[in-house]
Amino acid sequence: MRTRGTRSPQDAIYDSAESVQVGTSCSDPVWKTYSDLDTDQPPDDIVAIVVDMHRSPGAVYIHTGADDYLDMVGQDFKGRMVIVPWRPGLKIISIGQCRVGVVRKLEVEAADEAEGAEEAGVGTEASGI
Repeated sequence: MRTRGTRSPQDAIYDSAESVQVGTSCSDPVWKTYSDLDTDQPPDDIVAIVVDMHRSPGAVYIHTGADDYLDMVGQDFKGRMVIVPWRPGLKIISIGQCRVGVVRKLEVEAADEAEGAEEAGVGTEASGI
């Protein structure tokens, strides 16, 4: 049982959420499908990952760069999309096949261009991780 004022290692993953303001313009997720035991360390400009658990038989573990376990998105989220705040230096370890999208913070100019393209009905193609 945790006592008031103590923090678990899992709390560290959510610290980065405080640095992203509500209303921040972000990219659409760029999706990648991971196979069993794939490991990936997304680029440092990622603000969140989205784990697609709609039909996924697997789980995504989140570790520090030093390989310390922080958190996971598993079968208890079956049928849902899960948004996980991200910070530099974290890595993804897939157990089974999982689809994960990375979300980047858009700079003001890029956000305005993306909004203009969306209003004009023009699709934007995102690059891979």
